[in-house]
Amino acid sequence: MPGRRGEELRRPGRRTGSRRRSKGGNRRGRGNSLRRIGLVVTDLDGTILRPDGSFSDATRRAFQHLRAAGIPAAFATARFHTRELARELGVPYMIRTDGTLISDAAGRVLHRRFFSADGTDRILKAILSENPEADIAIPTLDGVYRECRPPFGKEALKIVATLGDEKDAAQIADTFGCRAIRYRGEDRYSFLPAGAGKAEAVKALADLLEVPLSQVAAFGDDIGDIGMLKACGIGVAVADAPDAVKAAADFVCGACLEDGVAKWIEKAYPCGIIEEIKAPNRRKNR
Repeated sequence: MPGRRGEELRRPGRRTGSRRRSKGGNRRGRGNSLRRIGLVVTDLDGTILRPDGSFSDATRRAFQHLRAAGIPAAFATARFHTRELARELGVPYMIRTDGTLISDAAGRVLHRRFFSADGTDRILKAILSENPEADIAIPTLDGVYRECRPPFGKEALKIVATLGDEKDAAQIADTFGCRAIRYRGEDRYSFLPAGAGKAEAVKALADLLEVPLSQVAAFGDDIGDIGMLKACGIGVAVADAPDAVKAAADFVCGACLEDGVAKWIEKAYPCGIIEEIKAPNRRKNR
C-alpha cells in the first residue's frame, strides 16, 4: 500500500431543504411507487458539456428549473477546474478529480481522498519504469502539476499517466492497492486511492446533504460513471455511451449533442418526481 491515504469529511454550512435519511436510504429501493428526486449528479464532458466546452440553452434551462424547485445539483467529473462551469449553471457542489475531491460553490473542501507524498512518489516510479516517457499530471489541493517526476513531494488527489498497455496499469494498481481507470478513447489512466471514485463521492455528498441515495439521479457517459449509476436510485446513461455503461443504467437518454440530459430532466420533472421505476437495468429512451 502506498504510504498513508487520507479522508476528510465536512458538512456544508447550508443545505437545500430538510431531508432526513430514512432506514434503507442508502440502498437502491425500486418499487412501483413515486420517487422524488432529492439530488441530481451529472458528469460533464460528453454528458452535458459539449465538445466546444459550452452548455446548451436547453441544459441551462433544465438546471434553472432544478434551482427553482430547490433540488440541489452536483458535477461529478475527472476535471480539477470546475468553478466557472458550476457558476454558469448555478451548481452548488462539485465532485472533482474522478471523485477524490468534493467542494462547494465557494471553493470550500467538503471531502477529499489522497495519496501520501511518499505513496505518490512510489507510484510515479512504477509508472516511469513501464513508460519512461509517460506524460504525467497530478492534481493537488493547490493546483494541477504536469510533466511530473519523482520526487514530487506532495499529496496527490489522483495520478494521471499515459501507458501503452492496460495490463501495465492494472499491475501498478494491484501492486499499490489503488484503482486504475482508463479514459475512453485514450491511452491515459487515472490512478485513485483505494475506496475513492465517483460512486463513493456521491454517497459522501448525499450523506452530507441528508438525501437518501434512492432519491439521487445520476447521469454519465463513460466507464468511470458506472459505479455512480449503479449506486444511485436513478442511473441514466447518454445514448452514445459504451454498452457497459448503458447496461448499468436504469434509463438511456439522448446524447450530449441532442440535449439528452436536459430533455430527460424536463420530462421527469416539473414536480421532481419519477414515476413507476420498476426494476434495475430497465433502460428507456426519454
